[in-house]
Amino acid sequence: MAEWIDAATASERLGIKPATLYAYVSRGVLRRRHGEDGRRSLFSAEEIERLARRGRPRNQRPELVIESAITALGVDRPYYRGLDVLSLAGMAPFETVAEWLWTGNPTVWPPTRPTPLNAPNASTTDPNASNAAPSTSNADPGLPGDSGASSGDLGTPVVSTSDAGIARETASFTSSVDVPDGVSAARAHVPPRERLAADASAPHEPSLARTNDPQGRPAVSGDDAEVEGGASVAGASVLQGRSAVSGGGVGVEGEVSVAGERGARGRGPEVGGRRRMAAPAAWRCEPEALEAAVAAQRGLPADLLPLDRLQVITTVLGASDSLRHQLDPASVAETGRRMIAGLVDALPLLSEPSGDSIAARLWSRLCPAPATPALLTALEGALVLLADHELAASTLAARVAASAKADPYAVVLTGLGVLGGPLHGGASYGAERLLAEIAVPHQAARVVTERVRRGERIPGFGHSVYKNGDARGALLLDLVRTAAPGHERIAAGDALLAEMRRRRLPDRNVDFALAVLTAVTGMVSGAGEAIFAVARAAGWLAHAMEEYHRGSLLRLRASYTGPPTK
Repeated sequence: MAEWIDAATASERLGIKPATLYAYVSRGVLRRRHGEDGRRSLFSAEEIERLARRGRPRNQRPELVIESAITALGVDRPYYRGLDVLSLAGMAPFETVAEWLWTGNPTVWPPTRPTPLNAPNASTTDPNASNAAPSTSNADPGLPGDSGASSGDLGTPVVSTSDAGIARETASFTSSVDVPDGVSAARAHVPPRERLAADASAPHEPSLARTNDPQGRPAVSGDDAEVEGGASVAGASVLQGRSAVSGGGVGVEGEVSVAGERGARGRGPEVGGRRRMAAPAAWRCEPEALEAAVAAQRGLPADLLPLDRLQVITTVLGASDSLRHQLDPASVAETGRRMIAGLVDALPLLSEPSGDSIAARLWSRLCPAPATPALLTALEGALVLLADHELAASTLAARVAASAKADPYAVVLTGLGVLGGPLHGGASYGAERLLAEIAVPHQAARVVTERVRRGERIPGFGHSVYKNGDARGALLLDLVRTAAPGHERIAAGDALLAEMRRRRLPDRNVDFALAVLTAVTGMVSGAGEAIFAVARAAGWLAHAMEEYHRGSLLRLRASYTGPPTK
């Protein structure tokens, strides 16, 4: 009779973590069955022993599996702590999304009314609503979702770098969301309201009192909130469903969202028939550090790409921040607000900011022309879509740095060093150059033909995770098309898309959509990389917080293939 062992025993025999064990199951390397209680997973002792003797499957690349509660990868999109990123882009301010990534604090999102939507993909559409949002992003973000996959009894999602199937199951709880009149809506991934009620009465619920610090930023007094297994939250800019705006958060159609009736509901002006959430308070860098970062760039070439400037800025900001070694979650979050604000504000000013949000200020550093409300919404959507993407190459590097207790500035600097590679964030720069070669639509065929003939990879197309298309790119393109209908650069992009499809080559990804955005807006060369970097800094810091809390060094092992040792 075959012997069956539990997951802990199997993991110990193979010398791997339980998450890796289940990744082997999803890839068909191992079989499992459920125990009589229907809960435990059991593995064939004979099969485990055979795999232990053989070692890691030779046809599989080495993989690192890290347990994380931040981002799960779905079939064509990521989920930020259970929330579908497509439901956030164009509606949620980047600052709010960053706070959500850092804290998972339920008070970041305003409560929503349930609606009678029963099927997971049900929607209600008003045929008279001509300004309905693109179908790829019509879900109103509701309360934070619960990521159903868990590690042990902790309720923490297990995200495997090799198993998107496991990650796709992390948003298993659903509930209806608030649907404004005339707007299509899909169900957002949110936990049952009974669970939220239970969470609200738990001992670790935040005890927060709103005050202002000496510089006028919203702060939190009282006990730090315990969130995500001990991560404390302080200084949250959106509390109990209310939003405070310092200096005027820019909405759309030229409106300014301020604290008041609209802010108290956590809602902002409408965007194409959808209500946009009010922006949180503006983030600010310390004046002395900002001045030093600006001064450090005076000897740099005028045509230096923004990403290169961001590396200089990060170094100077870190050297100027005496609080950078405070690694508790509340301090890291506050450092993140200062740092990201400094990364943006230290870039050369090209136009007057149309508001105080990170998106508005970043626009003024990347584009000499003033922002239109709709294009500014597209830029903010890009920041949200790019804020995190599980264990991308730069994020893995950032986590390794954080595991060694590198300070947040060093973590972001590590991420920036990897991001610029042409197979990562640098792909947006390659896509910019590609699109620039197409002066008129009919030139798209020649541009693609030349690259195919040279055997070159076509930047902005294909994705290592989303084999059947990157929904982030589709949504961002929709936002740009809505903001600038009929623009000549959109026509060039559409011609390129058509040529790629005619040749049955990989579909566009978010890097291509980012290139279209920067071309339509007339931003400076390399602007896409800068947008990517500013956005992803939020994700790097979220992952750094997990590593600081974990408290152990991440050390990969090499599979030695050199000459025999003597």
